Amino acid sequence: MSDVLGAGLIAQIEADAAAKAERSAAFWYVTAGLAMLLLAALVRALERSPAGIPRYLSVAFAALGAWGVVLMPASGFWAFFVLAAIAWRSARPR
Repeated sequence: MSDVLGAGLIAQIEADAAAKAERSAAFWYVTAGLAMLLLAALVRALERSPAGIPRYLSVAFAALGAWGVVLMPASGFWAFFVLAAIAWRSARPR
């Protein structure tokens, strides 16, 4: 990411063919990380609300984990199963 910031932000992801894969990966990791922070804030708010976390969220976490583990077994996708279990336990029955 320091290469991208040093070269300027505008149109730097596709600009350099040699660094395209590395810059693209860095861009997507940062973007996905920010999206996960937003999701975490939403789940925290739901946990504190009377409605609670919907059960489908735990199923979605498990499905995302399964998808990632099938495609990339040696990865952090296994953590989604922990998130799924926590979300399942925290979900209020409807």
